[in-house]
Amino acid sequence: MSWGEAFRLALVLLGDPSSQVGAAFAGLRAPFTPESFALYQISQNHFATHTEARPRLMPPLDPTARAPRPRARLSVAEVDEVFHRMRQGGAGA
Repeated sequence: MSWGEAFRLALVLLGDPSSQVGAAFAGLRAPFTPESFALYQISQNHFATHTEARPRLMPPLDPTARAPRPRARLSVAEVDEVFHRMRQGGAGA
């Protein structure tokens, strides 16, 4: 296994809260599955509707929703300038 593949697999593990490593990285006390989180949301919403005058309900997570793409921080001209400096040997970087 190459270092790149190991790094990508480690990132997948860190992003999975159902693993011990992912839960510890996220600051959770224990790992949780998406099913347990859904049950938690249902119980919290049930409790809120029966105890609060104006309950703030937790909307369910959509598993088919895609994460928003990050916005570019550099313009095309700035990226071209960086590549131009790289081709020049990094002068002025």
